[in-house]
Amino acid sequence: MRCLNLAHGLRLRGATVSFIMRAHEGNLATEIMRSGFELTTLPIAKTGTQGSLGASWVEDAKQTSQLLEVVPDWLITDHYGIDDRWHRAIRPFTTRIMAIDDLANRLHDCDLLLDQNLSEQGDGKYTQLTPSHCVCLLGPRYALLGSEYSQLHDRCVPRGGAVRRLLVFFGGADRDGLCLRSLDALIHLKRSDLSVDMVAGSASVDFETLRMRALAHPNVRIHRALPSLAPLMVTADLFIGAGGSTSWERLCLGLPSIVVTVADNQIPVTKLLAQRGLTQWLGDAEKTNAPAITAALSQWCNTGIPVGWFPDFGTLVDGRGDVDHHLGHRGTAGLGFDASHAPTQHSHAVDHSGVGVGANTGVGVCLYPIFVFAGENAAREVFEVDLVNDAGSRRNNAEIIKGFLAPAQEL
Repeated sequence: MRCLNLAHGLRLRGATVSFIMRAHEGNLATEIMRSGFELTTLPIAKTGTQGSLGASWVEDAKQTSQLLEVVPDWLITDHYGIDDRWHRAIRPFTTRIMAIDDLANRLHDCDLLLDQNLSEQGDGKYTQLTPSHCVCLLGPRYALLGSEYSQLHDRCVPRGGAVRRLLVFFGGADRDGLCLRSLDALIHLKRSDLSVDMVAGSASVDFETLRMRALAHPNVRIHRALPSLAPLMVTADLFIGAGGSTSWERLCLGLPSIVVTVADNQIPVTKLLAQRGLTQWLGDAEKTNAPAITAALSQWCNTGIPVGWFPDFGTLVDGRGDVDHHLGHRGTAGLGFDASHAPTQHSHAVDHSGVGVGANTGVGVCLYPIFVFAGENAAREVFEVDLVNDAGSRRNNAEIIKGFLAPAQEL
């Protein structure tokens, strides 16, 4: 979803963006085409060493290069199976390469790297993994969120006080059945005064079961495949869900959360957020049952949300991202790499035909087109407030999303 959010921002700046991806189950092909972007889908290799790419990296890079009918100004990769070998193989066919990563477990040969997560390693996370000229954008400041989050951020405050509305979402597929566990926990809690919105992703196999079980509980509403969680996040007091990119959406809107991690790469960030008091981490999906969720919910409902739980709300993640500025606008002649927004500690000189690009310079080039290689990573969370304590303010807060967000789809 992060690369699709970036594509929307780039298109607003005048770029033509195309996607290349393999036909992995649960990918974002439908969302990409629905958004009006050109998409080319590569088949999964039937034989040989595939790995997470669905083909060998050699075959994958070759097939990708054959699809580039023009030389793009940027080729953006968002896949854990792509490393410096793939980048070097594709370099003759593109002007610049941007890599999106959060694992920091392999080498990259790119000009720009984005990792939107918190890290104990700080600014040095990719020092040994990227070339000296690479500009690294690190931390939630650069989180790739939908534009609605930045619009809502300045109108929200961190929640505090009683928990009256709950939002539940565990990603597009929820292969661990955590929505069902959460619904069981809520039924056992016996709090009919707690208003619950539960969102099942487009690939959820539990939707019908959820819908049927919720019929006996009028305070529970089941939704499916919403285009954005923002409208429900704005009106919620507490969130239950997985780690991953929705962590930054929740924090952008000041929403506290109970988190169950569903992948190993979610654990380090979730642990850091829990240490800072920004989320409650129950553990991973295999070890978290319905009684554990019931106990956590009961505690939040009994004690309420502490005031002051999010002291750096205004600065940690504001939803603006600023990533498109680095690929961004350079006057009316075209778009190009703009390093002027890069933090000094992540800026290194880039040599493109003798033109240096650093913290105070930029190169103006036409961004036509940008190709985004989105692979297995893209099959992650598909979509992924009462701001004060009185009911009147709760109603007013709901009004701020009218006019530019579609109403929530309820089924």
